[in-house]
Amino acid sequence: MKVDSKVIAIALVVLIFGGIVTADALGFWATESSKIPAKFTSGEFEGTYNPDDIRGSYSFGDIENAFNVSVETLADAFGISNTTTDINSFQLKSLEEIYVDLGDDQEIGTGSVKYFVALYTGLPYTEESDNIPLRAVEILYEEGKIDNEQRERLLDIAIDTSLYLPPVTDNDSDSEPPETTDGHEAEKIINGNTIINDLFNYGITESQLIEALGEVPASKNMKLRDFCTEKGLSFSTVKSKLTEFLDKPSSP
Repeated sequence: MKVDSKVIAIALVVLIFGGIVTADALGFWATESSKIPAKFTSGEFEGTYNPDDIRGSYSFGDIENAFNVSVETLADAFGISNTTTDINSFQLKSLEEIYVDLGDDQEIGTGSVKYFVALYTGLPYTEESDNIPLRAVEILYEEGKIDNEQRERLLDIAIDTSLYLPPVTDNDSDSEPPETTDGHEAEKIINGNTIINDLFNYGITESQLIEALGEVPASKNMKLRDFCTEKGLSFSTVKSKLTEFLDKPSSP
């Protein structure tokens, strides 16, 4: 018996979409990540969420839901309380964008959160290779999550992240820098989040900017790291040159 090709095509469509509907009804079909980590499948912690499966796309809120570590604790440990007003939806992968100026072989990122969560909850974690913020170590010790021996070991890989946080500024980057009343200039910090307009406010001249960057960027609101990436420049080299200009201001 010859089957019409149109009938076959219709049957295939019905089978495909029917299967999707059935899978969705049974909970097997998902168009987005569920943001739920895998669980230990054996041993003492069987059935408990595994911190090793935490992803960069997870938010602090996702971590709190899965591991019962509050978003406030996470924000405090990783120094982001002053960088965003919505700590609940802060994604872990954003840590690498904040802490971009760490030295070689040093990183504060998703792996650091995994390690912190494992230590905080007492769950096993196999990597233990990423750095961890100094404040995170203090919290673990203050709350009795680690002992003196563990604290000393963690201090070897701890980083004082407060030294690398961007200065707290208003959202309007075109606004004038706040005036000081104590006779001292505002602190001048150059990092990846510094915008070009900040450099002018620090006293960097156009000629110095050209020497460091090769040109004066058209957008004064562009972040320094973004410009370096766009132009293929070494951020560390540019930062060193600009810092040198700050230390030795040009003659009037």
